[in-house]
Amino acid sequence: MNYSKTPAALIGGLLMSGLLLSAGTLQTASAASPAKKLTGQTIKTIHLTKKLAAETDKAAASTPTLEDRIKELGLAYKSVGDGQYLVVFAVDDTSSTNMLVGEKSLTGDGKLKMITILCKVMDGTKGKKLSLAILAKIADYNYQTDIGRVGIDSENTVWYQSSLWEDTATKETLTYDMLFAHYNHPKVAKMLKALSEEG
Repeated sequence: MNYSKTPAALIGGLLMSGLLLSAGTLQTASAASPAKKLTGQTIKTIHLTKKLAAETDKAAASTPTLEDRIKELGLAYKSVGDGQYLVVFAVDDTSSTNMLVGEKSLTGDGKLKMITILCKVMDGTKGKKLSLAILAKIADYNYQTDIGRVGIDSENTVWYQSSLWEDTATKETLTYDMLFAHYNHPKVAKMLKALSEEG
């Protein structure tokens, strides 16, 4: 870069090259030197960034665990390891659903987590594949539904699954997702059972 240019030309060149991100951090381009101190605006920005990072870490540290949330809802549960819990979700003391509720990190630092709710829809046989009619119905259901989806594991067991972000989950949203799973998975089971019995 030619430092003999006028200040206006220098600033224009920086803007064109995308190197000058904030005009507020530049006092006088012509007076810039390697030993120049940070400007007041830059220091303010750095402090603000550090403050936001500290607040984010503090919020993450105070976020309740999945087990805390299950306890808050007053649900009967049993830990089955790896951040997973077998939960009994009851509605009006008339019906209940066994759910496998788990918490999984999507990033190495553990800050981005998902809560997943699983309900068994239909038992499978490892050596026996599901019929094309059942697979087509599952695909159609997943296309039509707004909440939750149906999946198949390696043993051809069919599951209803719903997921939500851990950091935005509340007592209410977790309850709603469990409620949807409670009512939706038996409907899927009934639908697939009819196809299974047809052959």
